[in-house]
Parts: sequence; C-alpha cells; structure tokens
Amino acid sequence: MSGIELFVNRLDSVESVLPYEYAVFDFCQTSGEKRPSENLGQVLFGERIEPSPYKFTFKKTEVCKPVCKKTYRLNVPEDKQKLEFLKKSMLLNYQHHWIVDNMPVTWCYEVEDNQKFCNPGFPIGCYITKDAKPKDACTEFREPDTFYIFNHVDITISYHNVENEQSGSRLVAAKLEPRSFKHTNVDSPDCSGPPMDISNTATSGEVHIAYTYSVKFEENKDIRWASRWDYILESMPHTRIQWFSIMNSLVIVLFLSGMVAMIMLRTLHKDIARYNQMDSTHLSVQDGAQTAGKTLLSPSQHTAIQGGVAVGAVLKEKQDQQGAPSAGQNPAQQLCILMAQEDAQEEFGWKLVHGDIFRPPRKGMLLSVFLGSGTQILIMTFVTLFFACLGFLSPANRGALMTCAVVLWVLLGTPAGYVAARFYK
Repeated sequence: MSGIELFVNRLDSVESVLPYEYAVFDFCQTSGEKRPSENLGQVLFGERIEPSPYKFTFKKTEVCKPVCKKTYRLNVPEDKQKLEFLKKSMLLNYQHHWIVDNMPVTWCYEVEDNQKFCNPGFPIGCYITKDAKPKDACTEFREPDTFYIFNHVDITISYHNVENEQSGSRLVAAKLEPRSFKHTNVDSPDCSGPPMDISNTATSGEVHIAYTYSVKFEENKDIRWASRWDYILESMPHTRIQWFSIMNSLVIVLFLSGMVAMIMLRTLHKDIARYNQMDSTHLSVQDGAQTAGKTLLSPSQHTAIQGGVAVGAVLKEKQDQQGAPSAGQNPAQQLCILMAQEDAQEEFGWKLVHGDIFRPPRKGMLLSVFLGSGTQILIMTFVTLFFACLGFLSPANRGALMTCAVVLWVLLGTPAGYVAARFYK
C-alpha cells in the first residue's frame, strides 16, 4: 500500500485580483514538511504549492475522517479578526486549488441544459444575503445574512490498472464534492446534522469548525494515462470549439477584404489609365505646339510678351528647370512645349504616396524600438506555440509555458536589437 499526498495551492477569486497563500487563512496546517520547489513559470504565475494535512492511502476508503478543529471566541480580537477575514473571503468567493498526483482536484456540478461543468477549484463557502438571496454556491441554504463554510469534502479518486507493464496502478482523475456539516460532536465528527452556519450578526459566544474529509477509490478502465487530462476539458462547455462562430468570422473577414481589394483595384486602374492618357496627351501637345505656340500661352505671359518683355528670359527659366528643348524651334514654341511638359508631369493620385513613404518619421528612434520589440514578441509567440504543439509544454509540467516564453524573450533580445538598429539606420 502506498501513500497519496494532497498539495494545496494559492486561493484566488474572480471578484478580486489579489490571491492569497493557503497559510494566510486559518485552515488546517501541516508542520515539519518541506514545500516543493517551484520553477520560474510557477513563481510568475503566482503559484504557491504547499503540503497539506490531507493524507490518503491507496485503495483505502475513509469516511468522515477528522483533520483538525478550529475554535473562534468572538470576544477575543485575534479570533474575531481571523473569522472576519474568513467571512470576507467567502463573500468574495475565494476558491481552493488542490493537487493530487500533479492533477487538479476538480469540482463537477450540473449547469443549464443538464450539462456538467468541472471547475479546478471549489469555494471556501458561500453567503446568503439579508433579503435571503443565495450567492454563488449557496443553492441549498436559506438562512438570511448567514455564511456557510464548506468544512467537509467527499473526494473520489479514479485509478487505472497498468496492463502489459509492471504491476501497479496509476491515478487518472480526482474529483470532490464540498459539503457543510455542523457536526453534532466536534471532537468525534460523524458528518451529520445541519450545515455549518456562521451568523453575520453574532457578537459573542464561540464558533467551532471541525474539518473532515471522506475518500474513496474507483477503478476506471476507460481513461488512459496519456489522456487523463481530457476529462477536465470535455466537461467544460465553454472550451469547445465554436466552429460556426469561426466560419462566420472568416466569411466576414474575406468579404471585407474583397471589398477593400476591389476599391483599391478600381482606384489603381483609374490612375494608371490617367497616366497613360497623360503620356499620349504630352505627345500630341508637343506636336500641336509647333503650329499653335502662342495660343497655348497663358494670358499673363502672352500680355508680357506683347508688352515687350523678352521671351528669352522666361524660356531660360523654364530651361533651367526642365532642361533644353528640341532644336529648330522658335522661342515662343519652345516656351509653350516646356509649359505643357510641366503640366503633364504634375503628380496626382498614387504618385503622391511616394512623398509620404520616403519621408523620414519624426521619431525614428521610437519607431525602431517598437519594430524591434514587435519582432521579439512575434518570434517568441510562434516558437512557444510550436513547442506547445509538439507536446513539450504539457499542462502536467506546471509553469513550463511561462518559463519557455520568458527564456525565449531574453534570448531574442539580440535579433530585436539588430532589427531596431537596422531600421534606425
């Protein structure tokens, strides 16, 4: 017969961002045992695994076995403070997280449509409001303005006998059911009587809480060692892949992308057609300027020429800007051709984009840093997902995912610096 040890982890709540270690609460503690070592990922995730006084023997059934007894005297400030902290934790729905054989002990219960939901934690207790409305897990209690603590757990451990290997068994599942009992005899509990209630209005007297547990073992031939985590995922309705939502999102993305592509193609087609038209217009203007040079002059320039202003000065200015025109033309014709070329070369449409693309940013250093950090995060994400798909980052290896991500982040600092320096240069 081999012993089975139960470990306890931090307590957290969805209604509060502050987790607490198990030792902060006035629960049953164990002394003289060393805490298991934690890796970098576990520390960053806030896990605080500690040994517990709950000890089991494989295939040995226990019924209402006492663990410890707590007494709170309401006229003693220290005891009252501990009890108030316990009440506040139940009000915020703080939950235990227990571990057996590196598996989370789950609490399974039915939800809507007779579906079963398994939670890898269970609440400390629950609270009935002053108007007799139950909160969270208080579905069986009715006393208003009263706290109910779950001081008893019924644990069911499933095992699988090893076949074609050395004789032995492996644990494949661990579930529990939290219960509340106000034991008739606290020194010798029998798991009977009304629920363990703690009045919110009591100011004197004593509160006695006896913590107990029951455990039984069941053989399960359907669950294999390699798939012993599947029962947690299959029992969670919200973790199932919503194929309809995924396909709906893909169709919307493709439709919007097609609309944007059509608009861009139409705009580009119009601009390209205008560019081709401008090339043909430039040739026709150059030919027509040979015979109708004066008619293409602007009114101000035509008046200046008629008033005796030398065409050579205007022509020289245009030649300096656009180069020498064709030989064999009089100055007026040359001036008209240069002006037509200037109008034809005026940029519009998509040609205006190059002015923004090749303009250096105002804060080039900040942009380079963002590009380097983005490259670092992108490569880290893809490599982590690749290792996870290969099975190296199994949930059985606690903290491995966060450890891998942090190590990759540090190692990818050099490529990120290279990318940032390259873009800044």
